[in-house]
Amino acid sequence: MLKFLPIVYYIYAATLVGGGVMGSVVSKKPSSLLGSLAFGIVAVVAGALLTRNPRAGLIIGLLDAVAVGIFFAYRYSVTQKPMPAFPSIALSVIVLVLTLLAWNGSARNASQ
Repeated sequence: MLKFLPIVYYIYAATLVGGGVMGSVVSKKPSSLLGSLAFGIVAVVAGALLTRNPRAGLIIGLLDAVAVGIFFAYRYSVTQKPMPAFPSIALSVIVLVLTLLAWNGSARNASQ
């Protein structure tokens, strides 16, 4: 599981940044792009760290997915607009679950 997780983080980052670009174009405000770049960069760092320091990469990836999910849950509670909140929350939950599965698998392999 840990071997393909960097690809998941890179796809997650690209999706976040792509959504930020779309949000920035639609709203004509740079805040969507800046926020998505910040979360996307953190996801790329998590993916890059997985090969060198798996524990740090998993922690950073976990925190990023949780932060994005919380951010969009908050945004939905304020705006009551399901777009882009629901897809972003769903994607964050998927990344969170995959990260936890990788964490569990790496912990199991370390104990053997």
